[in-house]
Amino acid sequence: MSMASFNLKLHELSEIFPLMNDNEFGSLKKDIQNNGLFEPIKLYEEKILDGRNRYNACRELDIEPSFSDYVGQDPLAYVISENLRRRNLTPFSRVEAVLKLEPIYVAKGREKKIESGKKYGERHPKGEEVYQNSDKPLIDTLQELAELADVSRDTVARVKHIINSKYFTEKMREKLRRGETLINSVYLNILREERGVIETIPLPEGKYNVIYSDPPWKYGDKLIEGYGAAEHHYTSMTIQELCDLDIKSIVGDNAVLFLWVTSPLLEECFSVIKAWGFEYSASFVWDKIKHNWGHYNSVRHEFLLICIKGSFPKQNKELHDSVISIERSEEHSEKPEYFRDEIIEKMYPRGKWIELFARYDKGKREELEKRGWTLWGAQV
Repeated sequence: MSMASFNLKLHELSEIFPLMNDNEFGSLKKDIQNNGLFEPIKLYEEKILDGRNRYNACRELDIEPSFSDYVGQDPLAYVISENLRRRNLTPFSRVEAVLKLEPIYVAKGREKKIESGKKYGERHPKGEEVYQNSDKPLIDTLQELAELADVSRDTVARVKHIINSKYFTEKMREKLRRGETLINSVYLNILREERGVIETIPLPEGKYNVIYSDPPWKYGDKLIEGYGAAEHHYTSMTIQELCDLDIKSIVGDNAVLFLWVTSPLLEECFSVIKAWGFEYSASFVWDKIKHNWGHYNSVRHEFLLICIKGSFPKQNKELHDSVISIERSEEHSEKPEYFRDEIIEKMYPRGKWIELFARYDKGKREELEKRGWTLWGAQV
């Protein structure tokens, strides 16, 4: 046996998929011991491209492996195809593997963007296309990865969140890889750990007169693997739980509330408005451009209600369009910054601003706080 056979390095593409578990590897070793190595190990650039498990089995069995060179044009596609064909991987394992390709797909998307010169995924609030100053790729990277793994885009997003969470453990990883627990179950448990129960977060001291809020409305929709129910994405609250929050204690005598709400909860939200001490006055309609599934129609809009307490007229003369068209992102419930930055701040430049249920990472929170915002809500 040639010792050189067992001094080969692994190609980086060979490590996209996880190694077999002990039971799988034991079965592979037994098969090779009894029947020999039928399928040669593939080499590319003088490294192992496909067949790490067979290579390790041969080494442990002291059997000389056979090799063949990969001669195709797309080694990445080859590795994905071979592993998905041969192995009975769980949805988590497939997504975990393809997420390693995200930097490659992001780079491809940026190359396409440079070639086209177009800005993907956003529009000017009045609808005109804008083509410059964007780092967003021309392709939907998560959608591309979802198609590779044969799962939904939401599933890829949730697995990515799980893997990046500080609450994710190796024990969770192994259970997910073996299919002993559902992606949604782990995802929701991690969200609860990260964000906690919102009622336990103390309200800030002081009085505010510009309140911006995107409540975690509870819709009552069932959790379905692969479908984007609200509870997949954050810990939601009932109308009564929202009404019971002591928001009145932090609101000045004269104030304005900008409240996000969707069509299904339009009627119910008025209970929250009144409980917080406001009266409805006007609204903006966010035209999301992309459509969402709905019970009665294909939904592409959301409401930003303007509610007043006392007397609090806007502080400049500019009138904003009541319908704002900005293509929604793929992040669940993410609102365009335009509404906060270009509408609320400009309508009330001298206001004392607070955002309720703020769900931002540390960097974004620091940026907004420097601009004068108080943020109430758990950091994500």
